[in-house]
Order: sequence, then C-alpha cells, then structure tokens
Amino acid sequence: MTTTEAPTAGDTEPYVRLGGLMYRDDAELCHLNLIEFWRESTRWGHGGELQEVDGVGLFATGSAYPWLSNYAFRLATSVSPYQVIERADEYFGTRGRGYVITVRECALDDDVRAAGVACGLAESDQYPAMVCRTPVVDRPAPAGIELRVAESPGAVADFAAANSAAWSTYSVPADLVPAIFSWPERVLAAHVRAFVAYDGDLPVAAALTLISHGIAGVYWVGTRAAYRYRNLARTWP
Repeated sequence: MTTTEAPTAGDTEPYVRLGGLMYRDDAELCHLNLIEFWRESTRWGHGGELQEVDGVGLFATGSAYPWLSNYAFRLATSVSPYQVIERADEYFGTRGRGYVITVRECALDDDVRAAGVACGLAESDQYPAMVCRTPVVDRPAPAGIELRVAESPGAVADFAAANSAAWSTYSVPADLVPAIFSWPERVLAAHVRAFVAYDGDLPVAAALTLISHGIAGVYWVGTRAAYRYRNLARTWP
C-alpha cells in the first residue's frame, strides 16, 4: 500500500478548468495523471495487461516484481475499498504476482487505507505530489554531459539502462526496468518524452514525462550512483 501526499492549495483557485471540465484542484490532476501513467506503463512492455471494471483499475506491467510494476487503484470513491482489495487479490493472484494499492493522503482515500490495514497490507512508501506552475530555469548540462530526447528504440533502451543502474541502489532487480520498457516503440508516442543524459556513449541519468489532463507528470527519474551529486538533475537557481 503506497500513500501520496496532496500538495497544499496555497493561493490557487479551489477548482481547475481544463477543456470544459472542472477538477477539484492540482492534487486531483496529479492523481489522474498518476493513474494514466500506470495505464501507459502496461503498454510499454511485452506481457503488460490492464483491467478497469466497476471503478477498480488493475495495472500489470511487463515485470512481475510488485513494487514499481503492479498497481491497483480505486477509480471511483463510491467503490467499496474491500472490493478493490478483493479484485486485486484475484487479478494479481492468478498471475502469481504481488501488488501495491496506491491511496492519497486525504479523506477521499481514508477508507481504502483503513481497509488495507485491516486486511494485513503494510505501507510500503510515501511520496508527495509536487507541483511546479512556472517554467524552470533552463540550465546547461555539466561539462562532458549531453542531454538527449529519446527518439529511437535504442535510445529508449539507454533510458531503461540508466534507470536500471540507478534503481539498483534500492535492490530493485536488474531486469525490472528493461522488462517494463521492452516494447520501446510504444514509448515514442507524442504525449510521452523520455530524456537521457550521456557521458560519451554511457547513459548516466534519465527521466520521463507523460502529458495528460493538461499537465506533464514526471516519472522514472534516476541517476547512476557514480554520477550523483554532479547537478545532472538540477533545474533551480
């Protein structure tokens, strides 16, 4: 069970209008983008599958590893949290996989969190939904580093290699990221951009953006251990 913290509203309007639709706030847009990210993740690798039935979303990527790969979401607050868990148990159980249910750190998902605890699920991690509303400073890459947009299957493979090396810090299996991105042609869609930083021919850092619901979500940010603390990801003054 993963929790995501909603950003503070600050001085923003209580509702956001996009394409004639009204959303509660930036937090809802972040959550919708996250769900869209997992939909897309099932399409980027061979063996990925998704199922969305009666307000429950179940997303299995090309990797069988539970964390970072196999997720369940409640898509409508009217759905019983126990129904989410029951369907996730069945869906991932038949595939021999563990899974993560993502919940927001707000009242909308309090019942899902409580049900998870009651069913014996453990909280795996937390991350905030961070929002940047203005363009960041465009900084040159450090000396010797070249930043490229992934525009070919080979470049997508480099993106996966950089992230595979980066996430090994957390004991993530070496084959997890390549499995998720094993269908690289699908990553080259217009609403997806993968970026890779190179030192010569070696891919050393990477990040990916996914556009949906009028925002660009940033995912799969990673840097090889030997290249950390060199400002490869720095954008702020």
